[in-house]
Amino acid sequence: MTPEQAAVMKGYPIWMTIAFAIGTLGGTIGCCLLLLRSRYSIPVFWISLVAYVVLYIGDYTEGVFAALGPPQVIILTIAVVISGCDSPRLSDSGGRLNYAASAGAYSASN
Repeated sequence: MTPEQAAVMKGYPIWMTIAFAIGTLGGTIGCCLLLLRSRYSIPVFWISLVAYVVLYIGDYTEGVFAALGPPQVIILTIAVVISGCDSPRLSDSGGRLNYAASAGAYSASN
């Protein structure tokens, strides 16, 4: 990491750190909830994605992308786009987890 890149990283505003924390923890908690087949995994994943989009915007406006260079920007952009494109599959028409109310069991719809 160059000194310029380190200076940019140290100069993050607090809201970017919070967005990163929400995105990271939200993804981790969402994965745990998904393993438990909880219906709450979907909204947690959406919150995580929104936090990452906010972080992405912050990276652009705060000069992080300029400091890191095009290869890093391309990788981050692809990751956010893939996450955003995959999320609709988790909505009502895709892999949303549904409760079997009478038995209290879980099932994934197709």
